[in-house]
Amino acid sequence: MNIETIISKIKNALGEGVDKVSDEVEKSQVFEKFEDSDDKVAKILDDAGKALTSLFDTIADKAEPMIKKTKAKIYEGIFEEYRKDGSPYGETHEGFMQWVDEHETEIREKVDDGITKTRETILSGVKKTQEYINREVSKKEKPSDSVVDGSSVTDQKSSDKE
Repeated sequence: MNIETIISKIKNALGEGVDKVSDEVEKSQVFEKFEDSDDKVAKILDDAGKALTSLFDTIADKAEPMIKKTKAKIYEGIFEEYRKDGSPYGETHEGFMQWVDEHETEIREKVDDGITKTRETILSGVKKTQEYINREVSKKEKPSDSVVDGSSVTDQKSSDKE
């Protein structure tokens, strides 16, 4: 069924005075009046998802310089290890690269250890943030145990009353 047929049926159902409604009215203006609660919840969830996506994109954008600095710091640390080893192939980048090839396993272990410690620190911070949010939410009204999956949504309070 096309949009013109739907508009025609709506005009017929509404009766007299409907001819004043322009055919140029946007679809969204006509159908907003017929939005049900599922549509409204879907829009709220969609908006929330977009806000979270924007937040994570912002975090990723802000993390990029930190990632570059961290990589530079790792490079400097590896180069410092090369110097401590007496710069056996000279102070050139090529000499450094030759030494890195020979010590790759040892270097990777040190870098992986540092990354693991960093990851643990970040995850600990995320867990503390999650616990804080859960505490703050529980201070307010306890959220329902509803599941939003496109099917019906049942509020825990409603089922408790039965």
